[in-house]
Amino acid sequence: MLSLAEGPAASLWVGTYADGLIELRQGLVTRHFNANNGLPANEVRAVMPLADGTVWVGTALGASRIEGGNITTYGREDGLPSPFIMALYQGPDGAVFIGSGAGVAILRNDRLQALNLSAFDNADYAFGFGGFSCWDPMDDNGSWFSCL
Repeated sequence: MLSLAEGPAASLWVGTYADGLIELRQGLVTRHFNANNGLPANEVRAVMPLADGTVWVGTALGASRIEGGNITTYGREDGLPSPFIMALYQGPDGAVFIGSGAGVAILRNDRLQALNLSAFDNADYAFGFGGFSCWDPMDDNGSWFSCL
């Protein structure tokens, strides 16, 4: 197990090293996503279920949004600094922060933009984001996240 998150309606989402993403309810597998049915890879390093039922998944080969049975995947060709995703966070305005092995990108209003982290000693790896405030240079509210 690489990632774990509680979802709506008492669901538990489990990201695995080699078997994709598993949703559990009352200890039973209710859904299973992997490379055979739409995820870009079976290595799931981050999972972020939202209250509306959407689930964001960070894999070794991109970030995916599972919404209403459809899976949309974002990769380097879409603007991610790296397809190796390690962290996900949703800001107060609904923007999704995607932390990778080569920096951070923000998806806002269906527009993906990589952040320039050169002011932070060229920080690369984004392992996680700070819960209630997350640094966003495109927003005046002020935010932060942790990078190495």
